[in-house]
Amino acid sequence: MTSLFLLAGCAPFFPCGPGELLLSDGSCSSNGGQPASDSEPDPGPAEVQWLSLSESCQGVRDGDDPLLLRSSVKRGEDTPGQGRFAELVDAHYDPDTQIAWAVGQGGGVTVDVSDPDAAEALGWLPEQDQHSRYHRIEPITDELWAVSYRDTYFALFDPSQPASIRMGSQQMLDGAEGLASYGGLLYVTSRVRGVVAYEVIDQDTATEVSATSGLSSPWDFSEVDQRGWTYVADNDLGVVPVQLDGAPTTIHAGVDVGGPVLHTELDGDYLYASAGSAGLVVLDRSDPAAPVEVARLATGGSAVMSAVDSGLLWVVDHEAVAVFDVSDPSSPLPLGHEITEQFALAVDAHEGRGYVGDWNYLHVYEVDPDGRAPELDVASDLLLLSPEGGSTETTLTNRGGGTLELQGATTDDERLTIRVSATSLEPGESARLRLDYSGGEALSATLCLASNDADGGEQELT
Repeated sequence: MTSLFLLAGCAPFFPCGPGELLLSDGSCSSNGGQPASDSEPDPGPAEVQWLSLSESCQGVRDGDDPLLLRSSVKRGEDTPGQGRFAELVDAHYDPDTQIAWAVGQGGGVTVDVSDPDAAEALGWLPEQDQHSRYHRIEPITDELWAVSYRDTYFALFDPSQPASIRMGSQQMLDGAEGLASYGGLLYVTSRVRGVVAYEVIDQDTATEVSATSGLSSPWDFSEVDQRGWTYVADNDLGVVPVQLDGAPTTIHAGVDVGGPVLHTELDGDYLYASAGSAGLVVLDRSDPAAPVEVARLATGGSAVMSAVDSGLLWVVDHEAVAVFDVSDPSSPLPLGHEITEQFALAVDAHEGRGYVGDWNYLHVYEVDPDGRAPELDVASDLLLLSPEGGSTETTLTNRGGGTLELQGATTDDERLTIRVSATSLEPGESARLRLDYSGGEALSATLCLASNDADGGEQELT
């Protein structure tokens, strides 16, 4: 679902200077593709050199889209009262069984994805309870997994019968949220008590071992490395390094990344923090107690969760799923970007496939890591202008891995003039589209923008 932004006679904030392009790392470059130098004196505001496009709306597609939707499972309906509503917010793929698990409002769903072109729902978690508000799912052993019920408890279950799950007894914990397993203990983040460690015996027995304060508004843990290091996404404190070393747990000072941290993903010496509208932040954790930012990515929406596998970073941002090549984590390269059907909030990944929790859907995507094709993303597909005339602007971004060429534009109202700040965009770069209106009677028109986008080449704006 594409979000709509209403622009009434004024341009949205654009962080670069006139005639410059916005890069994926947040820096600006000239149309020639060279980064703007911080050492050069500021020449002051300059008039934008607006460019006209040919009057054509027949885009010539360049290459094949490397990111494809293979299949989906939908659970529930779009309107209350028509069936179970899912609201999936966490996902986990088990490569041993080739089953994807997703949890959220209403419990969760287990999906057989052994055939990526025919994903098949196996069962509902748990079938006997249609109103569970699960938020996190975490394997402990092959025979014992955990789910947290936001703010109230966590529960344990045996995953070996995915079509007929029986939940164990509820282990009450005020403010329960994130889950991590390490060293024979289950760790749970709590908004009230910090990090609480449990010895788990079976799905009905968990004994508290320790509780360590030092968190504020925690969400989930990242993966845990071999030395017990993990990172808590804390809405207030940022990225919080934690060492799970028994009783008590060691909690270090949080790292502020300029936005509320909703999820953390660990991959070797690097950490990926989903920071909402502040983007996806890449941190080097050479010093595990003090990670340092090395890159920042914008996907167009609000980054809420990520997954890393085989040198590929998958990000969901409410609106879309995006994939980046992070073979060099300090310099991520965009590969693909697809708007999802509903609200993309959860993702896990394995060997080139992403398993995306999209509100009522569990999607299976596949990416070609060697594919390089342009992907046009328009910030708004609905533009407003005053009847008296004037102008408005929106941002055009290339979220693919190939060079994007804007090839033409047409409109069905002669009172409109279309211009752009650049006609060629490298991966991650942005430009502006400007619409001028001479005024007159009420305006209701369509703008067609042609490019070499691998999805088809033509995109309409209202």
